[in-house]
Amino acid sequence: MARKGNNESPISLFSFQDIITSITGIMFLVVLLLMLMMITSRVPTAKDAKSSESVKELQKELTELKNKLQTLRDSQKQLDKEIDQLKKLSLEELQRKKEELKKILQPDQLKLENLTLAVQTKDTQYTQILQATEELAKSMEQRKKIIADLQKQLKEITETVKAKEVIQQQRRRVMKYVVHNSTAKHPVLAELDKDGIRFMDWNSQKIIDLRRIGKAHESLPIFAMELKKLDSSQVYFSIAVKPGGFKYILQILEILKNNNFERGTEILPDDDTSIFEEKTP
Repeated sequence: MARKGNNESPISLFSFQDIITSITGIMFLVVLLLMLMMITSRVPTAKDAKSSESVKELQKELTELKNKLQTLRDSQKQLDKEIDQLKKLSLEELQRKKEELKKILQPDQLKLENLTLAVQTKDTQYTQILQATEELAKSMEQRKKIIADLQKQLKEITETVKAKEVIQQQRRRVMKYVVHNSTAKHPVLAELDKDGIRFMDWNSQKIIDLRRIGKAHESLPIFAMELKKLDSSQVYFSIAVKPGGFKYILQILEILKNNNFERGTEILPDDDTSIFEEKTP
């Protein structure tokens, strides 16, 4: 059986692909146009303003650098001209130019040397002042120590003096002895302590001191001899006895009895109390 022929043409997709490609390209183009419009119409932010200021500062610095560069170029040109002129000079002219420059620079060099010398002098003076200040500070510290030692010694001396004054005041304690004249005789006041006896005629107020330090027994015979100068009919004895003189009181009373003197005794409270005022040396 004969095969039936197929006269139908096959389906082609090339046209559809061209259409899809064209549409895709158009869409990309539209998206790009929209992005371009958004970028150009965007409002500048603070960051953009800051960037703009930074750009301006950079442009300003660039301008200053360009000006400096131009100044340096001008100076270089001027220096090149001067070098060219010097190259044209002869050796003698160069030597003369050198001498002229020396004369011009000599005052400045002298000023510089004087200034250097003055600075060195100031440095030396400053060093000397600093050393003197340090020495003065050391001296002040030593003086402070000396003053502190002296104050300490003065305090010790003051305390010692006060203690001695207290002792002296204790030694100067005087018991007022009141005499009532009930007879025609006047009293002779005597005081007996560990060193012996001393007495005073009430009328003459003259004190006769017969005491011997540490040797009271030696004053007793001398006292007996002194009694011969007194009249027993005119005077009587009133004896104040300190605790240190208790052991001698019986001998004193015996001597007075043997010489016909009336006598009486009073006991003092301690060895520092006296009926006579001590004379300070």
